[in-house]
Amino acid sequence: MKYLKPHYLFIAAFSATIIIFLYPLVSMRASFLFGDAFVQFYPWFKVYSDAIKSFSFPYWVSSMGIGFPLIAEGQIGGYYPLNIMFFFMLPFKIAYNYSIIAHFILGGVFTYVYARRLGADQLGGYLAALLFCFGSAYAGCLSNIATLRTLVWFPLVLLLLDLYLEKEKVKYIIFAGLIAGIQFLAGAIQMAAYSMFFYAAYIACRSFSYKGSMKKAISGSIIFIITAFFVALPQV
Repeated sequence: MKYLKPHYLFIAAFSATIIIFLYPLVSMRASFLFGDAFVQFYPWFKVYSDAIKSFSFPYWVSSMGIGFPLIAEGQIGGYYPLNIMFFFMLPFKIAYNYSIIAHFILGGVFTYVYARRLGADQLGGYLAALLFCFGSAYAGCLSNIATLRTLVWFPLVLLLLDLYLEKEKVKYIIFAGLIAGIQFLAGAIQMAAYSMFFYAAYIACRSFSYKGSMKKAISGSIIFIITAFFVALPQV
């Protein structure tokens, strides 16, 4: 508890925000079922959930049209670890709603921690989390929840890249690569690709803020890209 004490204000404020704005999802009275979410993601995840609970992946679904390779449809995020966990452990409708809520929470927490590292206080960190989770970054998640699952990891990767550039410990760049690779598994590959360009620019810009050499930044970038590639390879 002593580690949480300096963050009580954020925990209270952000928890209240999640409950207020996502109450229909929390109470299971509604869900994100607009546009593509209604005609694609919801039925896809029902098939995916049934398959996962039977200890298999829906590589080919004969009940869709003349047959459909659901796992090959990257937007389902079939290999995405949190999808596997939620839809295997929970009933379908609960898994669908609470996976969305969990990604809002993760996005807020990651943004808060990253903002605090940059010098923000609890209020500043809360505002950063609020803007990230309820601003334009997540605007498309009402109809395409794959973007939600992909973007949630963005601030965490920035945090890990920053730690690597400051401390020059390989574990941070490897972990950053693992998370970036998971973004490619989450369903919105274009968002993951955009993120990689931002990561490259971030490394280039932030490397001047630390005493580490450009050579260290370049070598770290190579490790980062290779790690992300191998994590994303099953879906690719």
